[in-house]
Amino acid sequence: MQNVNIFEHYFVQPYGLDVEDVKQSKYVILDKNSIDYGYYDVFAPGRDDDYMITDEDFYKLAQMQKKYIRLEAKIKEEIDRDISQMIGTDKVLAVHARGADAQVHYKNHPIPIGIDRYIEETAKSMALINANKIFLATDDNNILKAFIDKYQESLIYYKDVERSDGMRMSCYGEVEREKHHYRLGKEIVKDVYTLAACEGLVCSSSYVSYMARIVKMASGKTYQTVNNITSTIRTTGMNLTDPFTIKRVEAIWNQELEVAKKER
Repeated sequence: MQNVNIFEHYFVQPYGLDVEDVKQSKYVILDKNSIDYGYYDVFAPGRDDDYMITDEDFYKLAQMQKKYIRLEAKIKEEIDRDISQMIGTDKVLAVHARGADAQVHYKNHPIPIGIDRYIEETAKSMALINANKIFLATDDNNILKAFIDKYQESLIYYKDVERSDGMRMSCYGEVEREKHHYRLGKEIVKDVYTLAACEGLVCSSSYVSYMARIVKMASGKTYQTVNNITSTIRTTGMNLTDPFTIKRVEAIWNQELEVAKKER
């Protein structure tokens, strides 16, 4: 874990360049994971062009994925093994169910899909492609529990994943487990590639589901069905482009973390 380039923990460097080489380029964005360094000026979270993606975008991004992106060898071996063991010869429907901080009333974000609606649409898509298993990727323990109750032995999911019990973003805050931050990244990568290995997809507007579709397309395969559950984009609410809003959201998350610590 000595490499300072996080990308290379999970993927192969396409051109053999290191961080110092890249710094010599003319156009470089330094992501310091802070609103104070212009992250929200460069990327889309909270802006009115967030969650806007077209079929042409999917196609172009899939071409880039196919040309440039290769999994790091050990990650690839682990993902291939997990997919083989979890999916095997079963016909599996992928479900990405976004919860946790999606419940916060963010401006310019989709209104979150309710758990009952996810389960309803999953049943429809499962029947449509005659799937016998469901792979669920979710950041929310409440969604996971509901799917376990409904689908029981037909449900497969990764058990060693950090999930939220409330409105806290699942990757926010320190958790006492070995290589926590590295594992957060690996969990998302594994979810994306496993979602892409399935025969159909149920999802709402989320970047994880977008990436699953891109990886699927880059592999030269297509889903038998993509059930993208749409919802209205909020035109009012907490503005993520405002640094003070970020602080208010973090206060909510920190309160949840404190409650969780006391309950342990």
